[in-house]
Amino acid sequence: MGDRFKAGPWTLGKRYKIVNIGAIAFVVLVVYALDGPTTAAGAPWNTGFTWTAFNYSPLVLLIGLIVGIWWWLGAKNHYKGPVRTIDDQDLAAVAPPSDVPPAPSIAGGSE
Repeated sequence: MGDRFKAGPWTLGKRYKIVNIGAIAFVVLVVYALDGPTTAAGAPWNTGFTWTAFNYSPLVLLIGLIVGIWWWLGAKNHYKGPVRTIDDQDLAAVAPPSDVPPAPSIAGGSE
């Protein structure tokens, strides 16, 4: 939104860009640290590789990135929102009008 953005009561002011860069760098570092192979046997490029030691989280991350890129490139332009499958007349038949007062509560009766 650029200059049209109206900041709320809590804001970083002009420091938001450096905080953004730091946050993105931290996420990249953590993803790299946690998604890498935990043992030498888990790295496909090492001798002695076994599938039981393989860390599958990079594959999950890659699939998520592919889906995100697919959505960003084109799928977001094809989504028109939820399709209404019930008419107002049909809805009125199963739901009471909003001006009807709620039913009285049973709790708190006298004994």
